[in-house]
Order: sequence, then structure tokens, then C-alpha cells
Amino acid sequence: MHRLGLVLIIVPLLLLGCHYASELILADQCLDAGGSFNYSTLSCSFTEQWEYVPYSVRHRWNLNIALGFSLLGLVVTVVGGRKPRTPRLGSYS
Repeated sequence: MHRLGLVLIIVPLLLLGCHYASELILADQCLDAGGSFNYSTLSCSFTEQWEYVPYSVRHRWNLNIALGFSLLGLVVTVVGGRKPRTPRLGSYS
């Protein structure tokens, strides 16, 4: 259970980070070339001006799902890491 929890924490965040970085690289290349980046179609335009739309607005569900799986992984790790207490000899509790 401990490994499953760690995988559920790390993998969704890595995938989300890779997705974010790929869009960031596309936008940066477009802006460096003097264009305007359209975040909804992921295209570069040299004739139109596009407004910046934050990643959290464009990919709300991806973000929520990734964070949900990571939270689930945290719960699985914490609960799976607990060991039942064995009573000690001579203890009353």
C-alpha cells in the first residue's frame, strides 16, 4: 500500500508538470518570435492579439483530477503506513 500511495502522489503531479511545461515552451517560443499566443487553440498568430488565460482556468479539470489523485495517494500512504498497536506485556491500555 505504501508504494501505491507514493505512485499516486508523484505520477499525477509529474504528468501535470509535463503538460504545463509543454504549453509553456510553445507560448514562450511564440512570444520570443514576436507573435501572440492563443492559449485555447495553442497556436501562434502574428496578426491578432490574444489575451492571456491562466493554466488553472484553461485546464481546471486536469488540475483537479491530478490534485485529487495526489491527495488520495497521501491518504493511502498515511493509512497504509500505520501499523496496528500490539499490546505490551503488563500494560492495561
